[in-house]
Amino acid sequence: MLPVLLFAVTAAFLTDRRTLLGGIVRSLVKYWRAWAIYVVLDVGYMILLIISLRTSGAEPQSPTSASAVLSLVGGLMKESFLPGALGGPWQWLPASDSSYSLPRRRPSSPGDRSSWPWSSS
Repeated sequence: MLPVLLFAVTAAFLTDRRTLLGGIVRSLVKYWRAWAIYVVLDVGYMILLIISLRTSGAEPQSPTSASAVLSLVGGLMKESFLPGALGGPWQWLPASDSSYSLPRRRPSSPGDRSSWPWSSS
């Protein structure tokens, strides 16, 4: 998906053409090596993904209902997108060696608290 977005931005904004079609042609001609590399990498990734899915014990399934899709999307938004967009994560968990290298809910030491601008010391 990222190469498609990069191509769209390049064609629309980073070429000296006035029309989108002209930008598409210009970016294909001028940067054809980069787009070829992206295609090769994407095809390689898709092949690896297909092979991995065939040999995996857990097989992905289609959603069974609209509520399952909405639940998945809601969970992804709440647990991944919003924390990442707002500088998260929102929860911090202690690492096995008590070094707190994994995210945790509240910082425990004064040094940890001082690194969080929204925490009260």
